[in-house]
Amino acid sequence: YIDSSTPAEAAVDTRKLSTLEQDRMSTELWRVDECQPGERRLTLYLPREATLSELLPLFNDLGVTVTDEHPYRVQPAHGPAQYVLDFGLLAAEEYWQRSSEVFQEAVRAAWLDEIDSDPLQHLVLSAGLSVAQVMVLRTITSYLRQLGVTYSPQHLQQVLCDNPDAAAALVELFEKRFDPDVLPDPEEREAACAQVLERLSEMLVEAPSLDQEQILRGCRDVVMATVRTNFYQHDL
Repeated sequence: YIDSSTPAEAAVDTRKLSTLEQDRMSTELWRVDECQPGERRLTLYLPREATLSELLPLFNDLGVTVTDEHPYRVQPAHGPAQYVLDFGLLAAEEYWQRSSEVFQEAVRAAWLDEIDSDPLQHLVLSAGLSVAQVMVLRTITSYLRQLGVTYSPQHLQQVLCDNPDAAAALVELFEKRFDPDVLPDPEEREAACAQVLERLSEMLVEAPSLDQEQILRGCRDVVMATVRTNFYQHDL
């Protein structure tokens, strides 16, 4: 660790490790000077040891490639051991430019079992969606299965991942219909939904296959058929 870390990096690591008792995981996503486009370093700070085999499925679901790993065990003078895991990651540079913060949020949520980690997590980077927004799409695909759609859950998810712009538009439609903080005025809400629906219709026409069009249309219809939701209801 001493050989591979600068004093400035060690200071960041010390600060992050000091928060573990409250957070159960801290993260730091950073860019090495003179690295290639799409390359990033992700450092995880954990109160227990974690293996690459535990973390690799999580990274695969998020659609990033792990290029290397450097694990370190830190033993404070007083207290239990802590762990610093440094990963090299590779994804499209445009994804990192747009979605670095939500990517870290998704890593933490998946590791702490606050969300299901599945291929829909690809949309965090490819569509710039938050963990909560991906949850909306996960709920929609689950409801399609309950309605008797014969496509497998994996295929439903893959179609959304293959069409990130349409997936983002579906979330936008859901938010414009139901988020009370977005458009309080009913007429403005209706007009905004009409605009999103028009964009979605164009995307459906351009879908590369009939089954993709049917699945995206089904997701759109679920949003439009929904009467109310408790998604935006927060605990008081």
